[in-house]
Amino acid sequence: MNVMAKLDWLKEWFSKQKPLAKGMYQYRTPPDAEERFRLHLRVEEDGYGILVINAAKVLHLNQTATEMAKMMIDEVQPEEAAQAIARRYHVKREQARTDYEELREKIFLLARTDEICPITYLDVQRIDPFKTPASAPYRMDFALTYACNNDCGHCYVGRPADFPQMGLAEWKQAIDAC
Repeated sequence: MNVMAKLDWLKEWFSKQKPLAKGMYQYRTPPDAEERFRLHLRVEEDGYGILVINAAKVLHLNQTATEMAKMMIDEVQPEEAAQAIARRYHVKREQARTDYEELREKIFLLARTDEICPITYLDVQRIDPFKTPASAPYRMDFALTYACNNDCGHCYVGRPADFPQMGLAEWKQAIDAC
């Protein structure tokens, strides 16, 4: 089989792999963790994903990386993840484990620090905003009140509970802007 035929076979084989179901998944470090962060993974219809890290960094993931990110969110241990990836994609378990741990390390590093450039230091490809189709905005935040415990899985509120609230006219203006 020549190189082009092998590539065609691989492309066909991968296209037969049923992707994860479309959905939203989130991970949040425990409240007592030394370094806290949040991950939100949106799996699109085609199995590709959008990973939002601390509501500030967005990674576009191919089908395989999306599956790995879902395993990270589910706190699947590297050996178990490697076994599942190796079986699904017919790769060596060692390679699957290396890929899983490398992606996990990059994502967790991005989650724990703002002081590192993902493009320069982590070899993450930059995609210009809005170049990749998405089924919904990456993020939309409307905080009706800050008088809460700020403990919801989707919440990134960093304001004090007594922060002033907006009036009706201000809300209408904000909604119109969106």
